[in-house]
Amino acid sequence: MATRAPFRQMAFHGLVALVALCLAYLSWSDARFAYLRVAHSAIAHAANPSDAVALRKVVDARLRDSRSQTISDRDLRLAREAVVASPLSRGMFRIAGMGAAAKGDAKRAATAMTLSSTVSRRDAVAQIWLIQKAARENDVRNATFHYHAVLSVHPELGPALYPILARAISFPEIRVALTPYIERGAAWSADFLKVAASKGDPRDVALLVIPAGSKLRGEAFRPSTTRVIARLIQDGDFALAIQMAKSVIPSLDRNALSAIAVNAATTDERIGPLAWEFAEDGRILASPNGLGGFDVDVAPLARGTVAARAIGLVGGRTYDFTQTLKAESDVPATFRWQAFCLPIKQRTPVWQQLLPQHRGTLRYETSIPVPLECKGIQLILSVLGPEGQHGAQQSFEAFDLKSRMN
Repeated sequence: MATRAPFRQMAFHGLVALVALCLAYLSWSDARFAYLRVAHSAIAHAANPSDAVALRKVVDARLRDSRSQTISDRDLRLAREAVVASPLSRGMFRIAGMGAAAKGDAKRAATAMTLSSTVSRRDAVAQIWLIQKAARENDVRNATFHYHAVLSVHPELGPALYPILARAISFPEIRVALTPYIERGAAWSADFLKVAASKGDPRDVALLVIPAGSKLRGEAFRPSTTRVIARLIQDGDFALAIQMAKSVIPSLDRNALSAIAVNAATTDERIGPLAWEFAEDGRILASPNGLGGFDVDVAPLARGTVAARAIGLVGGRTYDFTQTLKAESDVPATFRWQAFCLPIKQRTPVWQQLLPQHRGTLRYETSIPVPLECKGIQLILSVLGPEGQHGAQQSFEAFDLKSRMN
């Protein structure tokens, strides 16, 4: 694989700052060790300079406080003694690796850091060093492995690492490498997808999620997938939004989803704005009626949105929109349909229609000309409640939206 500078940037641009962050965390996490080592590591180190735990704590504290990554010759000598005394000390291997790296011995540094990771994945500094090494070498498999290792053990580093991964998934090979971790629901995957869904390119996130979509179990993933679908709709990418919806909801009826009618598919909240969203604020209440539409109760003088839905259409075509209206109120409410172009460029309706006030049943037909630049529309029904003391009730049924033959 040819070396590409952007991939190298998937790791931290400034390793020193992140190492300082990790060392700060390590200072806290070492509370699991013996009380003397935790509360009085300097005393413990003075009493036994080659004690692996005490030496690591003292060196980490010194590095953190000085904001320097320089390892002294004495520290390296003590680290070697500690490795002899305690061969499975991950911290000593990492300190030795940092010392070798500082002296320009990349091969020895890599060996020491790899040994640290092999002994234990808990050393965050070693894992991040190995991420950097893998990124420089375009070794996607190892880079993602070490991301998984450090995020699994140190979730508190997620806020620093997730945005980097969110940018990195623009590379197809990184998406492929991450897919197995997403599929099996790695401990960090749901939190990562939350960040990617908000800050990453929604198309990249969709292409990452789609292969693993049916395996994303649990409510932890739902806000992220719904957010990505919503962002794709805002961008007018209906095809990919529907593909993603189908991947995370295998039972979704795609044919039912393509209809404008209110049905099980078009009221599934998991698909975001592809589904009908109904008002339920107390003064305006809308709910499906089982007849392909919805019923509306409106309080006097209430004003607001009744229902909304995004639907993909072909720009440049005209669509015939039919509906059956039923109203029994003596003083009916005033309803208005509006359509906004997707992708959204400005909040100016490209079409609107005031519905006639009536009593009884009325079949109403109108047409929606879709501008050429639109990939779809956001259809919104708003209402103004009647004057007086009494509210109004109206039913909408038999929705249909068909392209007019040119």
